[in-house]
Amino acid sequence: CSPHRIYELTLLQFIRADVQAQLELAELHADHIADRLRLQRSLPSLVETKKELEQLSKRIGELETLGSSLYEDRLSGEITPEGFLSLSASADEERSEKQAIFDRLSETLAAAEQATQDVSVWIDSLRQYLSMEKPDRAMLDALIEKIEVGEREGSGKQRRQDIRITYR
Repeated sequence: CSPHRIYELTLLQFIRADVQAQLELAELHADHIADRLRLQRSLPSLVETKKELEQLSKRIGELETLGSSLYEDRLSGEITPEGFLSLSASADEERSEKQAIFDRLSETLAAAEQATQDVSVWIDSLRQYLSMEKPDRAMLDALIEKIEVGEREGSGKQRRQDIRITYR
């Protein structure tokens, strides 16, 4: 592979046009982009995770109420000490399991929400880039991971050169 050149002004014009196209696509399909990002990071959908967290929270509350009821029943003599210990241990074990799942899903939900926020931040950085009259190096570094410049083909007005931009 040999080095290829392109004028800075030409490259900046190309980047601006590509950023404009990316922004239009991103604004039209922000939800789809966030879903793809979640899939790449192996994260479940926000709706499903929130629904499951809600169910777990409800069950944990039920188990805590059950524990209180068992204690009251034990004090009133409605259940035997052995029955209380057995039922109490069972309820505590289930509550601990549900709490561990709840904690894990809470972390997963936070990561999935972060993926959605990352898309919003990316769209905002595209807008910021377009609002700048002459983008600076820091903005380009924050927005673009790499630029691949292909070999020139043809000559004069028929000259063509491939440029591939990889965004962060």
